[in-house]
Amino acid sequence: MSLGLDPLLRRYCEMLASPELPIMESVERATQLKTAKPQDASDPIQGRLLRLLSTLAQPKFILEVGTMSAVATINLAKGLVEGGKLTTIEWNEDLKPIIDKHLAAANVDQKVNVIYDKAIETIPTITERIDILYIDAAKREYIQYIELLIDQVNPGGLIIADNVLWKGEVTNNEMSTMARALDEFNHFIKKRPELETLILPHRDGLSISRKIS
Repeated sequence: MSLGLDPLLRRYCEMLASPELPIMESVERATQLKTAKPQDASDPIQGRLLRLLSTLAQPKFILEVGTMSAVATINLAKGLVEGGKLTTIEWNEDLKPIIDKHLAAANVDQKVNVIYDKAIETIPTITERIDILYIDAAKREYIQYIELLIDQVNPGGLIIADNVLWKGEVTNNEMSTMARALDEFNHFIKKRPELETLILPHRDGLSISRKIS
């Protein structure tokens, strides 16, 4: 399920947006053809939003939890300052050939370090200060990711989480297990005094928080 704009308005918005990165058309096509759940990858509008946010933030270090086919990775990496780095964690090592190909084609492979392992086990090894934290991995672990990493996020840094509306199910009286986990995450983030948060009802919902202290 995709939330937000109807298809005609969506095409209108895409038509009037600034041009997409040339590489993204082939990346998105490969995502559709070569991954089991292509709908899980960022769409063109979301990808451009991530690139815009990263460009505005001028991050030195980005941590991405969940790589998929590297659509979000590429867009986020384009905003890194000179010498900046992005570390991304992906549990499915079968995706390595497609990830490597996309990062190289987008000319960001020298800026990106891909770790193939379970996020919850890898996160404690990350020691860098974080300017952007992007979360799109195991939904039931979102709260744990924040608890483990929030002290490493710099003041003014961004925390972005995907799929937080889970097909619109977070407003149902009887939620699925996944929707309940994301509803709990949304309330958890809302209660954090050091964060100011906005949820965009685009596609499956995108939570954007800025660390204010």
